[in-house]
Amino acid sequence: MILALVDDQSGLIMDWSAKAGATVATKMFLRHMGLLEEALAYGEWIHNYREQVFYRGHQTTVEKLRDPAYFRFKIVRSPFARATSAYIHAQRHGFFTDLRSGQPADMSFRQYVGLLDSLDIRHCNIHMAQQKKEYEYEIPDVFDIVCRLEEIEQDIARVNATTGLGLSLDGLGSDHHVRRARGGRCIADEPWSRIQDRLPDFRAFYTDDLVEKIRAIYSDDCTSYGYAWERPGKAAQPALVTT
Repeated sequence: MILALVDDQSGLIMDWSAKAGATVATKMFLRHMGLLEEALAYGEWIHNYREQVFYRGHQTTVEKLRDPAYFRFKIVRSPFARATSAYIHAQRHGFFTDLRSGQPADMSFRQYVGLLDSLDIRHCNIHMAQQKKEYEYEIPDVFDIVCRLEEIEQDIARVNATTGLGLSLDGLGSDHHVRRARGGRCIADEPWSRIQDRLPDFRAFYTDDLVEKIRAIYSDDCTSYGYAWERPGKAAQPALVTT
């Protein structure tokens, strides 16, 4: 099943990935279609509506992705920031179990990356899977615009300028933000229990070897969407982004 959202009436397709602003992007798309109030009335968690209601009447197909009558855009995020976000999500929700104790694993980011390295990154849990989808290999340059989460306001403005639509992120915050601690101490080897209350900028999770490992694991994302490691001091993740 292709998870990209489609509005057949306006000929618009938006692809998204978990841990890349998916909640805010989904709300934006549903508001564009006049469905946001219905979705929020269905339940607080917008993805329940997407999965249980929206897809029943709105399906993206390979044929639509190939159809020039549709405008197609995709929202992506730096694989390095996204990897730490997925780690945080996995730890908060107990994705992994310590086989010795039977309790949720208290993993460090380094241990998490080691686990990532053992997965089929194209076909695993959507929070950890790469952002490049299978159909992107079949249909090169399928997207008219690729929007980077780090410049999302400007890129959505480009979508609007090209399509004549009025997509907007105004007022569409997300409720799973993280308190960010100051300081640049590397926490790559710290267990989750020691860092969960005050999480730093994503770059504090990395050592040089972990940068290379994530670059290799998500090599298709780095290459296809033009991402490279950002040194400390450059722009960090955008204000609207959740973990």
